Amino acid sequence: MDRPHRMGKPVRHAGPYLLKSLLPVALAATLAACDNQSNEKADSKPPAAATEQVAETAKAVKAPEAEAPTEAERQAALRKLGETMREPKRDLRVIGGGRLPVPPIPEEGLVRLSPTESAEEKNARQKARIPEKPDLFARPIVVQAGELRSGDTLIRLAGIDLLPKEKRCKTERGNWPCGNFARAALQRFIRSRTISCSETAGTAAVGEHYSGHCRIGKTDLSQWLVSQGWATASGSDLKDAEREAQKAEKGIWRKQIPSF
Repeated sequence: MDRPHRMGKPVRHAGPYLLKSLLPVALAATLAACDNQSNEKADSKPPAAATEQVAETAKAVKAPEAEAPTEAERQAALRKLGETMREPKRDLRVIGGGRLPVPPIPEEGLVRLSPTESAEEKNARQKARIPEKPDLFARPIVVQAGELRSGDTLIRLAGIDLLPKEKRCKTERGNWPCGNFARAALQRFIRSRTISCSETAGTAAVGEHYSGHCRIGKTDLSQWLVSQGWATASGSDLKDAEREAQKAEKGIWRKQIPSF
């Protein structure tokens, strides 16, 4: 674009004319560079004959294959390994020519000493150290205060006197069925829980009649009956509990007829 000169004369730009003159030169230089690159690639490509010769040489030269050992060689190697493993690591000291020496025997002969305890005593001592497992009775039914039934087994509580269910206790105002009250109280306490019993010596086998101390958890049923006033003690172990229940007028020791 022409623009006015500061002195008043028009000025023309030289850019378009210069571009037209340099474009043919740049195009010729680019074509020459492309021809040089194609010639270099053609020169670097090996001829087909040389390629085939290299492939034949590679086929002819192969790595030597290892031959498998024969059976005799394998057996010999195993025998050698076994002999190496059997070799002693150190020298062993042989005592007595390889035989155990016999202890000297006195002239008067050997004397057999009596054992400190017999076999029966030792077995009894070992058995006493092992606690016996209690017998378990499921869903016991109270027959009367001090007697229960579980299945076919009739269980007699040790340490107390039986209180028959027909027993009637006397008061100033009349009699009342204390036997039935005692039976119902024990059944309410047991409910349907399983009891664990320890059989006393000299009783019949389980399945007929059973006599022992029975518990629910840590509560002894004989102790519970006496302490609640629903049984009397047959021995000296529960006499203190019986006196406490009588003093407190519990159970059969009450002075008044209980309300039904």
